[in-house]
Amino acid sequence: MRFRMFVAALGVSLLALTACGGSEDSEGDPSSPAATATADGQSTSAPDPTSTASTAASPTAANATAIVSGEGEAGQLRAAILARDPNIGFDPQCSADNPAGPCATGEWSSEALATGIAAVGITESEGGIMTYWGRTADGTWVYWFASQNVGGPPVLLPGDMIVCANGDGLNLRAEPSTSAAVVALIPDGTVIVGDRLVMTDPPSPGGSFEHPDGWYHITSPQEGWAYDRFLLDYNSAITSCVDTFWP
Repeated sequence: MRFRMFVAALGVSLLALTACGGSEDSEGDPSSPAATATADGQSTSAPDPTSTASTAASPTAANATAIVSGEGEAGQLRAAILARDPNIGFDPQCSADNPAGPCATGEWSSEALATGIAAVGITESEGGIMTYWGRTADGTWVYWFASQNVGGPPVLLPGDMIVCANGDGLNLRAEPSTSAAVVALIPDGTVIVGDRLVMTDPPSPGGSFEHPDGWYHITSPQEGWAYDRFLLDYNSAITSCVDTFWP
């Protein structure tokens, strides 16, 4: 999908362009968990606003507090965002036309949050950036990544995604873990369908692009779980494993 937004001066580092292959759960790297899987499929190791013109006033402390105090998934997500950046204000009328920098709408549909991924657009007078958050198995929301580029992981679910595992194929597992049984090996270039994400791994230290990782629940062509580092959003811009900033 396309995310064409100017990068805001929020201290978010530019994302490095990298190849889409990896090693956490692909088949070719001898050191990868998939490559060390036993005959019964067990692995012996694990990888460590919409814009709407408005003349309304800027977000105030009162409405920001009211929004943050909301209960449920959205309230937990807003709290996580503030924990990472206390300067962000929440207002439903926050947009590129009505920035009150930095701000976010602080609103998401329950259906969107149920997928385990939340898109959080941050805007201010100089521009904006789209950030993405993921949910862990215990319900905690964690910062995932930010980008203005195409060629990243699937963020609108359910949706199509293409396997990009450096030619080695991707293990589809029974559970979101490299220690779970392998139920299928999916060849590179295969388009599969996922409906939700669960974050499992903290950011890996080192490199220019550190982010946590997780697993997509796959519904087609076969049910199982696939590691996010080897999947790209399949859309009109990305139809093969090229021109990607991920992972």
